[in-house]
Amino acid sequence: DSARIYQEEGDVEKATPLWIKAKDNLPADSMYSGTSIFISNTIGDNYFLLSQNNKAAPYYIETLQRMQRNYSFYRIRYAGLADTLGQIYFNGDATKSAFYFSKAKNIRDTVFGRNSALYANSCNNLGNLYGRIGKYDSAEILYRESKGIREKLFSRNHPDYAQSCNNLSDVLRKTGRFEEAEPLALEAIAIRAKLAPEKQHRLYAISCNNLANLYKDMGQFEKAALLYIEAKDIRAKIKPEKQHSSYAETTNALAGLYYQMGEPEKAEALYFEVKKIRK
Repeated sequence: DSARIYQEEGDVEKATPLWIKAKDNLPADSMYSGTSIFISNTIGDNYFLLSQNNKAAPYYIETLQRMQRNYSFYRIRYAGLADTLGQIYFNGDATKSAFYFSKAKNIRDTVFGRNSALYANSCNNLGNLYGRIGKYDSAEILYRESKGIREKLFSRNHPDYAQSCNNLSDVLRKTGRFEEAEPLALEAIAIRAKLAPEKQHRLYAISCNNLANLYKDMGQFEKAALLYIEAKDIRAKIKPEKQHSSYAETTNALAGLYYQMGEPEKAEALYFEVKKIRK
């Protein structure tokens, strides 16, 4: 009861050890019961909320294993947990991440079909992973599929459609197809500007940064510099302490650009700022 009370109050730090104690006290023959699955899932969710992914993963995996006994009943939740595990392993273990993202994608294909928002999300997530590990051809196929579904389901002014345009543009940039990448990047930034007219939004900053990367690779340095500065300023306002990876990423990119433009003094000041953040 105490675990539920703390959980309902949103105090997951206090709730979690109580859920673990409740789990340990369950009868041995109840490991496949709904109660056991609920508790394991809740512990995993709490650790995930606390950004303790190394602790969350074993509970999620245990939950999936127990759901297997009654898979047809749990398969929608199973896909959601598999997707979360794909996110957990995204930066550390690409093989595991691909396994879980693919599992979620296949279930969503079976349950919801290939014209569903959740299936499109799975295509996008798996595309992100392939892009990160340099499998650009595979990423492009998945991004195009996701973009096509989202265009049909929503409209060209929807944030998910903008995400697909942005991601596809970035993978085309990385493969040197700048003329194909530019209109997609411009479409994404225009949609995000409409959705956040004040332009002080994380997603708009991402589009600024990605379009700047593209113009930098195209040799259009002045355009790139303006966009990096805009992204940097937005990220500084979103997190005024400026001690975060996205701010450092943009600052570092702008410093590199200033070196290419023959402005070493500007570059060195920015590199010094990045060094302080990344200490």
